[in-house]
Amino acid sequence: MKLLKILSLVLFSFIIYAQTSFSQNNDEASQLLQLINSERKKSSLNEYKTETQLQNAANQRAKEIAEGIRKSTALQENNIQFASYSEGSIIADMTAEEIFNQIMKSQKNLVLNKTFTHAAAGVYEKGGKKYWVMLYASSRNGDIIKRELNIQKERERVTELCNEARKENNVTVSLVLDSKLSEAAQKRAEELKSLFSHTRPNKTAFSTILKEYNITYKTAGENIANGQVDADDVMNSWLNSKGHRANILNKSFGKIGVGVFEYNNRIYWVQIFTD
Repeated sequence: MKLLKILSLVLFSFIIYAQTSFSQNNDEASQLLQLINSERKKSSLNEYKTETQLQNAANQRAKEIAEGIRKSTALQENNIQFASYSEGSIIADMTAEEIFNQIMKSQKNLVLNKTFTHAAAGVYEKGGKKYWVMLYASSRNGDIIKRELNIQKERERVTELCNEARKENNVTVSLVLDSKLSEAAQKRAEELKSLFSHTRPNKTAFSTILKEYNITYKTAGENIANGQVDADDVMNSWLNSKGHRANILNKSFGKIGVGVFEYNNRIYWVQIFTD
């Protein structure tokens, strides 16, 4: 019985120690972000938006820094997509206001950045020290949260935007989204992860994919891209490129196939046009 009591006391004391040796303070993190947004408002800049996932990533980074982890997958694990990103950190047992003052001295360019649209703060306390982290991000489409890819929806949107562009440029023939052509384009999108080129991995021209799918044609064209996050994003890229734009507006083309393939957190896009 005495032994049981001793073990219970030891276990109890260990639990108390584990709970008080580190902590995360979301109130302080929120206060820091409020101070940063107040400063942005003074400079006539939009306040940084935040998302729960970005907040989780900031908390994760603060803990990782406390544990000496440099390389992080916090953004990927929390489904954060970004076009630009930066991180600032300070290790100091200070209040949120004191940390803000330090940030304004050493990282003011991040506080008043005109590119970033989202931010989150993380605080992790361990061994009497506070580990502060600020994450700043912007995305290509204004949404930093990576959504589930709907291939058919993206295909239809690409086709819709192509036809809008053709109409605006007095092209009377609308493109029809063709299912078999889209199958071929999908295969090409999958090939791009191995070789990002109009030449296929087997060293043949892109047009050989059409024979594989028994697609007859007189003239054909292909647009490829990678890294864009959605149909609007990739169409913006294509329409601002002379060669890609020419394919989209080509009066000889009446059919389109669209391939969308995600690999290693990157999306590959293909348009194949035929008469």
